Amino acid sequence: MPTYIAFLRAINVGKRQFRKAAIVQACEDAGFTDVETYINTGNVRVTTPLRSRAKVEAALEKAFRAEAGFDVPTIVLTPAELSAVAAYAEEVGEGHSGRHYVSLLKDSPTAAAVAKLDDAGGDGERAVVDGRGVHLLLR
Repeated sequence: MPTYIAFLRAINVGKRQFRKAAIVQACEDAGFTDVETYINTGNVRVTTPLRSRAKVEAALEKAFRAEAGFDVPTIVLTPAELSAVAAYAEEVGEGHSGRHYVSLLKDSPTAAAVAKLDDAGGDGERAVVDGRGVHLLLR
């Protein structure tokens, strides 16, 4: 069965509390197995017979809404996709001595959106889009 890594957005901030045990319970109640989380970060690994990333995201978001009582935007990657984002982060960040932030997107942006973002940034700062990963290199 395929394994996926899900990144939950906008949780454990202010009143949007969604603790580790509740995340695990929601995943298991929705039929996901081998559920693992890392503290209260909102990162969770699951195994499922579902084969479509969109279906996995939809199933998790539905389960999280039912458990948490609010919408939990969720971005899902395969282990290979996550490894590729990490490898590209090392490549694009080589020689950069400032901060490097990575944001993950649900879907790959359009070519026009990529071009607009790639042109953004000031002196010594830049944004680089690689698939569903956006790398912000700041001074």
